[in-house]
Amino acid sequence: MMRSFVAVDVETANTDPASICQIGLVRVENGSVRDDWTTLIDPECGFHDGNMAIHGITPSMVLGQPRFSDLAMELRRFVGPRVVASHTGFDRVALARAYRRYGFEFPDWPWLDTARVVRRTWAQFSKRGYGLANVAAHCGITFGHHDAGEDARAAALILVHAMDETGLDVTGWMARVQQPIHPRRARIHRDGRGSEHQGDSQAPSRT
Repeated sequence: MMRSFVAVDVETANTDPASICQIGLVRVENGSVRDDWTTLIDPECGFHDGNMAIHGITPSMVLGQPRFSDLAMELRRFVGPRVVASHTGFDRVALARAYRRYGFEFPDWPWLDTARVVRRTWAQFSKRGYGLANVAAHCGITFGHHDAGEDARAAALILVHAMDETGLDVTGWMARVQQPIHPRRARIHRDGRGSEHQGDSQAPSRT
């Protein structure tokens, strides 16, 4: 079974997703956390009060910290060929825009949205309540929310819990999240000649 991946989370300085001021990565090998990396980043832009109220990172804290351009290649090396997991698609968008902002090609990483995994693993989260903190509490995971390293670790452990719960590995989940949350049984119907056909269940839903 393929149970290896890298979980990622970012915090941003303002409403621009490219304004990454902290990034956290957690490498999971065979279902166990093996390595992690968290760093503050100088976003080279202003901070919004609302963002600072959420994560507590201030302009003075990023003075002298590396810029995203200083870390872009190291990020590629840390992830390597692995699947990248994040809770919702925000982190993917933020990283894509940051890479492009600094003139780098965004790595062609395969991504797995753990929020979509959660919605298909636990029925009570299929429609609502699938935020990181809520699901972590359900799984018995304690963490410091809105710290990129802590959030990445929580997302990683949630995915491991989902794999344990369902028996699906990373490859299985990459396929499962493209399917409806609650697949309906294929309908059997007859055509005009009386032969039976298996109808489509439904189109894949959006998270």
